[in-house]
Amino acid sequence: MRTNKPDFFWDNEPFPEGSEKAHNTPEENDFIRSYREMIRGEQTRKAAFDPFEKLKKEQRKRTLITRRVLSYAASVVIAVSLFFAFQHHQHRKAQTQELAELQKNTSQALLYFSKELNACLTQLEDAQKKMGEPVTSIQALKNININKNNPFKNINFNQL
Repeated sequence: MRTNKPDFFWDNEPFPEGSEKAHNTPEENDFIRSYREMIRGEQTRKAAFDPFEKLKKEQRKRTLITRRVLSYAASVVIAVSLFFAFQHHQHRKAQTQELAELQKNTSQALLYFSKELNACLTQLEDAQKKMGEPVTSIQALKNININKNNPFKNINFNQL
């Protein structure tokens, strides 16, 4: 039957360490010390060994490439949005200039229209004043024009 105890135990006593056992020569001590340092170095190298190191490097490269692509795409989106914002601003500026020009032209047209309307109103007032004169003076002017050398003076146009 096998026990869980390692083979180097004798009579339930652990194997004596090198520090407990006195070595006879300094060469043996140097050899044991260098051997232990070598074992510790191997253990640290084994502990530092990462089987997924290449995979992690590739993953870092992919994330770096992804970040670069995303930053490039973000800069392109920003440039395009700035271009469209500038175009919108220019279009809006042109619309405001066009609106200001239209308002100016409208005010000038209204000014000219009001001048013409005032002239027409004065002519109308003059005509109304002339129409308001006594009928006899207007009739006298009419008779003067008709009585002068008018061969058709006595013709009744309703009979023709």
